[in-house]
Amino acid sequence: MGLKLYPDDDKLKKLEELLKQQQQQNQQQQNQQNQQSKDQQQSQQQKSDSQKDQKDSQDQQKQDAQKQAEQKKADEEKKAEQQKADAEKKDAHLQSARTSRELNKLANSNFAVLGS
Repeated sequence: MGLKLYPDDDKLKKLEELLKQQQQQNQQQQNQQNQQSKDQQQSQQQKSDSQKDQKDSQDQQKQDAQKQAEQKKADEEKKAEQQKADAEKKDAHLQSARTSRELNKLANSNFAVLGS
């Protein structure tokens, strides 16, 4: 504005030039600060995301381990039940065989008695 009134004033020209340089420097500093702040926020976000991913991974591993333990327990219980059922079948079969032998003996002794 001063140069419009005094276009030939060298001191005003110099002041305007210095003012312009100062404004540019201020703008550059502001831009640098903004960029640093943005970089810092991105870094924090990445760190936060990484920590969340790590926690999620650990939680998933815990869940997987728990499922495996539950499955193993269920398999062991099923195996024990199957072994018990097999033993009961075997016992029933043996009992049936004993009963058959006893009935045969009884029948043979009855036939022997009837035959004499």
